[in-house]
Amino acid sequence: VSDNQRTSLDIRLLYITVIEGIDWNAGKARSRGIGLPPKQDMTPTVRREMAKRAALADAERNMIRTLELIRTAPDQKLTTVLGEGSMTQKLSGFLQGYHIASERNMDGGKIEVEIELPLTGAGGLSSYLQF
Repeated sequence: VSDNQRTSLDIRLLYITVIEGIDWNAGKARSRGIGLPPKQDMTPTVRREMAKRAALADAERNMIRTLELIRTAPDQKLTTVLGEGSMTQKLSGFLQGYHIASERNMDGGKIEVEIELPLTGAGGLSSYLQF
């Protein structure tokens, strides 16, 4: 690099701790949700889709709870960096990038869904954070 050129490297690190649902080696966060079908008498397809939507909403809530446990430093949680009150709003755009890792039918019309989000790389949580 010559004198009139300047380079910069922007690194965002997440402090690795044991958190259920976080696979640091794979760089992914996972969460599960279970949805119940409505009690109203509807077609089986409508009942299944409503149960799946409830499972996805539950999985998203669980993902936010998991992400709240991530630390950006030994004494600093992600919620501190993003701001306690608005963390859910700030992460809502990031949460839209999940993909369904698995879906399972359970007894009584219940559905279990597991969603997955990247922690690193393009589109990952670390690229989304701006400290």
